[in-house]
Amino acid sequence: MNNLDHMVPSKRIHGGPDRAGVPAHDFSSNANIVGAPHFVLNAIQQTSFRYYPDPEYVKLRQCLATKHQVDSERILIAGSASEFIYRVTAYVARKSLQDESNLPPIVWFPEYCYGDYQNAADTWQFVSTKNIMEADLVWLCDPSSPLGRSIEGINNLVASLRSEQIAVLDLAYEPLRLEGHLALNQSELDLVWQMWSPNKALGITGIRGAYIIGPTNSQKLIQELNSMASSWVLGAHGVGMLSIWADSRSQDWLNQSLDILRDWKVRQIEVCKQIGWLPLHSVSNFFCVNPQRTNLFEFQSHLRRHAIKLRDTSSFGLADHFRMAVMSPATQSKFLDAVISIGKE
Repeated sequence: MNNLDHMVPSKRIHGGPDRAGVPAHDFSSNANIVGAPHFVLNAIQQTSFRYYPDPEYVKLRQCLATKHQVDSERILIAGSASEFIYRVTAYVARKSLQDESNLPPIVWFPEYCYGDYQNAADTWQFVSTKNIMEADLVWLCDPSSPLGRSIEGINNLVASLRSEQIAVLDLAYEPLRLEGHLALNQSELDLVWQMWSPNKALGITGIRGAYIIGPTNSQKLIQELNSMASSWVLGAHGVGMLSIWADSRSQDWLNQSLDILRDWKVRQIEVCKQIGWLPLHSVSNFFCVNPQRTNLFEFQSHLRRHAIKLRDTSSFGLADHFRMAVMSPATQSKFLDAVISIGKE
């Protein structure tokens, strides 16, 4: 019996490898398919693994601070974006427990969003709200996932937040934006917690590592959040990745790869239209598509047998759609052939 017939949806749903192994043609993960350049891989390989990283990550934080032109005391190192999602959620929950009001912590997140925001909130028994001004913890993502769009009115939204609210802006896909730019200026960015996880942009999602830029005058909060992390929360591979990310060569290479992705995205959208699938507009290296069919889970299993993996968007709160990363023309052709073949079965 093929174990693909019994793939059970998990609460922690991510793109990439699964129980069936590494998909040969993977549309489910939003990594930069152009692939990491040699100088990035060489820098990571040359990192010394014989010793612990500096537990304070002083040099790394300074490199990242220089890249973003902020004070290094505002840089917080994380094991990954997901690790920080759970850490900051725990922090807000703990703060709520210390409040004499005995009210549960309140969280706000977009209608469609990364499932770990909700999972972390559920773990700490948050109450969700549709009124952003009520929330203790606010989650924003620009470009958003799964839709890959800019947040409408983000300037007014950020400006309206109360100073005691913790608003985290997930910028995982900002380096992979193919249209426009982030609407926030520096003074507006200084009001939120910027969460950067560049492994997608560099095409090396297997290496975990992220960093957060705290708002202006957030040093005390950063120290408290830092105290909640394990020692050496980031290993040597992650240090190597974030260090080379801060190098200007990475940005130069990334800009070149975005030109390639723009061309491939146009072609992939046409492939989807050719088979009657309806793509939704996005500004990033991925987009959602309505395949206009029922039982997406069964169809995903059929595609998986053809070594192709898609990710449905139900874990993001969006039904009846797939999220598709932009892939190379050769992989797009494999996808098209597989869909046509399944239609004949």
